[in-house]
Amino acid sequence: MKNYFGKNVLVGLIVVCLAIIASAYLMYSHRIAPPISNQNPPVSGQNDSTKTAIYRNEKYGYALEYPSSLYVNDRVPDKVYFTEESLYGIIAVEVASTTYMNADDELKAKNEKYNSHDFLEKRIKIAGYDAIVTYPVSMVDEFPDQAESFPHEKTVLLIKDGLLFRIATRGTDHERVWNSFRFE
Repeated sequence: MKNYFGKNVLVGLIVVCLAIIASAYLMYSHRIAPPISNQNPPVSGQNDSTKTAIYRNEKYGYALEYPSSLYVNDRVPDKVYFTEESLYGIIAVEVASTTYMNADDELKAKNEKYNSHDFLEKRIKIAGYDAIVTYPVSMVDEFPDQAESFPHEKTVLLIKDGLLFRIATRGTDHERVWNSFRFE
């Protein structure tokens, strides 16, 4: 009986260990995405002196220039991320339908819905359309005297034909990305 009990304990321990290892692997692999090969290689616009490439989105008819050293991840519907080897993008473009006629109303609704604090920095034109540049500020409600802005993170909101184009940039030349965005 001891031998039978000992074998069951040993098998049980092995199963538990394998389950823990499998769980850890799954959690880690979803937390940090593996590098993705450049799924959308430059169609045109490759320039050796500036090392940029052009991404084109046929579904929504836009294009933009990005550093060619970044990976392109467009596996998520209606979103494209330009990343290094981490999960978080340096540039992200998200397209969604909207009922709002202008970006100011979209920003106000987002802040109310998610209790967030994205602030209007300035108004610009992108591809001939009115757009606004926003930046996040944290801890506004909790600690107003310690509110922190993130000048390295900017988001442009642009509305065209009932679609919201959200162009987020982090730690990169924001203006260069925005100026390269166009509709084709």
